Amino acid sequence: MSSRTTFRLMFYINRTRPTKNGECPINMRITINGEALTMFIKRYVNPEIWDGKLGSCRGKSSEAQEVNRYMETFNLTYYGLEIHRLGRVAESHLKVL
Repeated sequence: MSSRTTFRLMFYINRTRPTKNGECPINMRITINGEALTMFIKRYVNPEIWDGKLGSCRGKSSEAQEVNRYMETFNLTYYGLEIHRLGRVAESHLKVL
């Protein structure tokens, strides 16, 4: 019997908690073997430039590019480093990173 690990990382904005200037917080959800962990990534974005289907910002504005680059660091960290270092992903390791 093989021990298969499922792993998914997605970003979404919380439209129910906008700031005074109308920006919404960006959250990251990591799902491993059906168990989810949600974290606030300490970034806010204007909901008008957010693409929910892609889970990133649309456009070429400096704000969109900066937010997308910041989110890409999470992708590289969780997908790349953790998988190569351990050969697999465990939820307990994600909380430490």
